[in-house]
Amino acid sequence: MPAQFTHRILAERVLAALPAEVGDKIASLPAYYLGAQGPDVFYFLRVRKGKEKNLGAYLHNEGGYRVFCSLLAQAKKENIALSYAAGYITHYAADIVFHPFVYGMIERFTAEEPAWYGRRHAYIECDLDTHFVEEMAGGEVCKYSFPREEKEVDLAAMYKIFSDVCLENGREPISKRSFRTAVGRFFLFGRIFTDEHLRRRKFWGKAEEFLHIPHFFSSLYRRAEPDARCLNRSRDQWHNPSRPSFVSCESADELFFRAERECVRLICLFFEALNGAPLPREDFGKSFLTGLQTGIPLVRPTAGVKEKK
Repeated sequence: MPAQFTHRILAERVLAALPAEVGDKIASLPAYYLGAQGPDVFYFLRVRKGKEKNLGAYLHNEGGYRVFCSLLAQAKKENIALSYAAGYITHYAADIVFHPFVYGMIERFTAEEPAWYGRRHAYIECDLDTHFVEEMAGGEVCKYSFPREEKEVDLAAMYKIFSDVCLENGREPISKRSFRTAVGRFFLFGRIFTDEHLRRRKFWGKAEEFLHIPHFFSSLYRRAEPDARCLNRSRDQWHNPSRPSFVSCESADELFFRAERECVRLICLFFEALNGAPLPREDFGKSFLTGLQTGIPLVRPTAGVKEKK
């Protein structure tokens, strides 16, 4: 997936690109922008040992169409759910476009640097954040402000929405406290790994090299100069490891613009469903991780340390 900043920037651009009759109905910007962070927030929701799979993992892997149907039912009742669902769709569209690229790049990097150990997924995401803050938001990544409206969201209303979503999808109920804690941890994680002076990545990188340990912490920090390979401006060929027949030469910029178009298209389809049209499974039934229909196994390349999303 792209990281926090990229999801936020994409959501801003999509909101401006939506037809007026659609965009004007997104009345709760805090809910919309929290929705733009999608299921990532729920990776921070603890599940008791021996119980269900983490909610964030479930939503990324299996939730797909059923969750969108649940969000549609909620969106028909109240605007905060509609606004959240629109933001959630931007996250979904970004993930199904970018994830095949990210996993394809991990595979290539592993072939090029087999001795490198660390979190390639985070390594790529952070460099994409740096690039898109500069290119799309016109600033330096160390000065980018996040979160903004997201902090003002009505958590009580959001809890009710996701409590109902869990119930409708056969998940165990989540407590109001654990929901609030998950949102708080998500924003705390962002603050911890946002370095205004861009020094921590270098510090951790040198420490990891000295101690001969995987590049775990350094990969989680953004830096001023991204690895050019993460942007694929040379338009080298890559493929989706979960479907090797899918081959592309798209760069990160081309993927961003494709994701933006897909966001607008899917949000418009969702709004048509609000008015009674069927919600198309072929569009809303994909895995966030593979970009393919839910149920097709994820082939997850590794780079030393087991890649987990």
